[in-house]
Amino acid sequence: MSTLSASPLEKSGALRLCGDHACVSGANLTVVTPSPSQLSHVWSSAAVGVDALPVEIETHLASGLPHYTLVGLPDGAVRESWERVRAALKMSGLPVPRCRTTVNLAPADVRKEGAAFDLPIALGLVAALSDRLPRARFDTSVILGELALDGTVRPVRGVLPATLRARRDGRTTVIVPRENAAEAAVVEGIDVYGVASLAEAHAVLAGEHGSIAPLRRRDYLLLDALVHHDVGA
Repeated sequence: MSTLSASPLEKSGALRLCGDHACVSGANLTVVTPSPSQLSHVWSSAAVGVDALPVEIETHLASGLPHYTLVGLPDGAVRESWERVRAALKMSGLPVPRCRTTVNLAPADVRKEGAAFDLPIALGLVAALSDRLPRARFDTSVILGELALDGTVRPVRGVLPATLRARRDGRTTVIVPRENAAEAAVVEGIDVYGVASLAEAHAVLAGEHGSIAPLRRRDYLLLDALVHHDVGA
């Protein structure tokens, strides 16, 4: 993180340094100085008919007054994601950027629809703000999920084609809503983490998931057999 030189605001006491941030007293504003760590890349997926298209969510934080920009042909539900994401981050005890923030959904020429980008956008913001989440985990993972204001992860559509595409692209992990985990686990060769909250998804990526074990195809087949056995009995 670069260091700010003393400015007229700082000398007057109106500007004070707060860790990595520069805060304007009394204005509820925070300006974050740029650094190489303030760029993140997260993989998600967009439905295209019965198939899925990989979507790279790029997040960049820069010096400036708090402002959020989302680009990449988002529909109404995606454009509204900021309010859900911001509330979910606060309720989950995770950092919220207070600077110039740009989120790009690539490829930019494909329309992005639905709320499944909430969870990857939130995690991309956290990754850009700190080094607590290993970047290598994002390279091998595909993330989908809608966020409630309290940080709960809600189920979404298109998880099966997204998981199939993740395997085809050589990724090894998907992080999806808990209600969608069995659907994703139909695909062989993928570790499926079903999460109930933003905090759980953060823990999985940070390697602190503890009791949140990945669901694999063999686990799904065993669970399916047990359910049908109970029904038949």
